[in-house]
Amino acid sequence: MKPLTIPSYFRQRRTLGVAGCTLIATALLIAACRAAAIDAPPGLVKIHIAPRTQTIAIGATQQFAVTGDLRDGSPTTHVSVNYSATGGTVTSGGLYTAGSTAGTYSVVAAQLDGTLADTATVTIPSAAQTVTAVVISPATASVPAGLKQQFTAQGVLSSGDTAAISVTYSATGGTIDTQGLYTAGSTTGAFRVIAVEKNGTLADTSAVTITAAVVTGIAISPKAAAVATNSTQQFSTSLKLSTGATQAPPANSVTYTATGGTVSSAGLYTASNAPGTYKVIAAYTPTGGNTVADTATVTVATTSSTVADPTQLPAANRQSPDYAHYVGGTLAAGQSYADAATGVRVWKLTDANTPLRNSGMSHDYSSGSVQVTRGWGATGTTHTVLMLQGGNHWFVDFTRGQGTS
Repeated sequence: MKPLTIPSYFRQRRTLGVAGCTLIATALLIAACRAAAIDAPPGLVKIHIAPRTQTIAIGATQQFAVTGDLRDGSPTTHVSVNYSATGGTVTSGGLYTAGSTAGTYSVVAAQLDGTLADTATVTIPSAAQTVTAVVISPATASVPAGLKQQFTAQGVLSSGDTAAISVTYSATGGTIDTQGLYTAGSTTGAFRVIAVEKNGTLADTSAVTITAAVVTGIAISPKAAAVATNSTQQFSTSLKLSTGATQAPPANSVTYTATGGTVSSAGLYTASNAPGTYKVIAAYTPTGGNTVADTATVTVATTSSTVADPTQLPAANRQSPDYAHYVGGTLAAGQSYADAATGVRVWKLTDANTPLRNSGMSHDYSSGSVQVTRGWGATGTTHTVLMLQGGNHWFVDFTRGQGTS
């Protein structure tokens, strides 16, 4: 195959094209920035620190968090603040550590690049008040396999008051992080979550029952389909479980609806004669649970019955084949592939070294019938093909699965 030469004018056009694309991309970026400025969400009007009040033993820690109210009344968790404390210390992430001096202090969250702020009150009890017990909450919990449950722990002081204390969490039948967020395992049964006082011996235990996995969602397939008018498309669904696994829904338990056309209880969609884009919705309600749903997009288009006229195609200009996208390029002689456009099975006669290393050999033809014989031989898989090389014609035997002889 002759190397492909790119004329200089083509390279210049490519260069201009890249520059043009850069200008267009810049213009689009400017337009996008202007649109973002116009469509930006409403600003903050108030921020909230949580918890608002807390009793924390000397040396114990407490995590604070901030939420906000937007101008349109909706809440947001995307709030950037600076934390400060009048007693004890607090990190930039809101983790407060009580100091060694008893008293009442403030933890302040101030909006970055803004004027909004909110304050929490922290009480550090006297060192003379000792922790006499650890209490974990909730004391019992029932958690479906794969789902989460938040646990907290407090210390009971000798005065009878409660205070936040630092504990180490552990769990059986699942996992729990340092903040007490428990994730149930996949095995059902009775298990425990334990909170042990840091630098101490006090502890408490919560009884956890892991129940069977529950349905958390549904997936419809395919998610998008192109359908001709008055034709059909089959949809199917699978249920998503809390463990991350999937399973088929019970028979006749999924309800299908469509915004255009019709869909049967088994998911068979029938398009109407009106072209357009429509939705197919699959909904499922588990026993004792909330309804879950998923949506597919269906594009309905008209089809033409006109037979294509190949004489209207532009004349070929001796261009080289696009070997970068030629499916058969990686196949050996005798192998085959299905043509993507027609579905016809195409057999590869030769490769770089079969029957011999050569160049310029091609399958010859005339204006008559295709120059390939019917299958012959013991298995009926051998054909005789007319080949052209160096101005000479050859009859070559080709066997499917082997290539030329």
